[in-house]
Amino acid sequence: MAERKEESFTEKMDISMVSTAMYVTLVNLCAGTKLVVAAVGRSGIGKSAIPRQIAASRNAPYVFIDGPTTSIEDFSIPTTAQDTRVYYDKRVPRKFQELFDFVNRLREENGGEFPAGRNPILSFEEINRTPDKHVTRAMFTALNERMIGDIHIDPAIQMVVTLNPSGGGMAVNEFERDPAMRRRLKWVGVTANYGDFIRHAKKTKFHEQVVAHLESQPQHFYDDGASLAGKIFACPATWEDVSTMCYQLEANKLPLSGAEARALFAGAIGLTATQAFVEFVEDASVVITPKEILQHYAKKSTVRERFKKLVEDSRLDRVSTLCTAVAIKLYEDTNKRPETIGKQLGLFMSDMPEEVTLAFIREISEQSKNSSGGQQYLLALNGLMAKEKDGYFREAVERLQRAQRKGQEEAEKSGL
Repeated sequence: MAERKEESFTEKMDISMVSTAMYVTLVNLCAGTKLVVAAVGRSGIGKSAIPRQIAASRNAPYVFIDGPTTSIEDFSIPTTAQDTRVYYDKRVPRKFQELFDFVNRLREENGGEFPAGRNPILSFEEINRTPDKHVTRAMFTALNERMIGDIHIDPAIQMVVTLNPSGGGMAVNEFERDPAMRRRLKWVGVTANYGDFIRHAKKTKFHEQVVAHLESQPQHFYDDGASLAGKIFACPATWEDVSTMCYQLEANKLPLSGAEARALFAGAIGLTATQAFVEFVEDASVVITPKEILQHYAKKSTVRERFKKLVEDSRLDRVSTLCTAVAIKLYEDTNKRPETIGKQLGLFMSDMPEEVTLAFIREISEQSKNSSGGQQYLLALNGLMAKEKDGYFREAVERLQRAQRKGQEEAEKSGL
């Protein structure tokens, strides 16, 4: 009996999977309303960092409540009312004071109105992992009734929710099974997007070696295999740590390929990703980058000579790694015109070994699903390369088809 495939979170909840850039747009779109965006996605992709960065861009406060470590006292405690002993008040922790004071001050400065684009953010993180049902109910009250203790949460304070998947198939436990909570949150699945991450890394001035390495080998920016295996793994958050480590090592006049560097990097991204990064740092000249392929691959180019040398030397490991990197790089910016890369890509494919071409085509197709506008871009690119007058793409496909037919014929002769 065939094993049943676990439903993904997006399939189970019937919601959209969006990029980190789209997540930013949705959070900003809901500012100033009672709409609460609940972002679900893998660890380390920026679900928590993005709301913090959005608040900073608004020059507004950001406060977060961490579900797994929060106690009911982190929301409120009862205290005797000053004016009577019959009643009591609920005092809230000082961590909320910055939010409330900020909103009150801006309202006073603007005649009671709150200025657009200055909304502070209150984030409830890993809300599906609260160990105490009383904390869960307190979060529910905050989100549903906009109350913390006896204090009303001003409409200007934007609330967001983040959840980490509890299963390998993006399944979130318990919380999404509550119909009332499902109705009150606006759920989206958030996925790590290479293009978004590289643009963020450049904008926030990640160390140049980290950016250059990930531009040359983008398949290392998120290590799914290591994550699912319970190992230390590379992801956007840990690459930011590596960037900080690089600056610290240089400030202390230590090499980025030394023992100290390797130990620090491995603690953040694991030994395998560390080895690839250190090899790049030591000799980036031996690495063929996806950018070189998509911009400079031509009949008499040095990059083509270097690639053909890898093929001649039977370095299929490096060829396969490069092909994966090119497939990811292809969708870094789907606004660029396919005409700028079609000829280079077709020639590159015509130079590939047959055993790599089919895997490359599948990888391109798979990566198109992880990029906003990726599938439309792939259709446009395919149409362009099929009409390319030099016929490199057609040659690659025909060669692949001949190899497949030959393999099928040989299998039939062997009785397979």
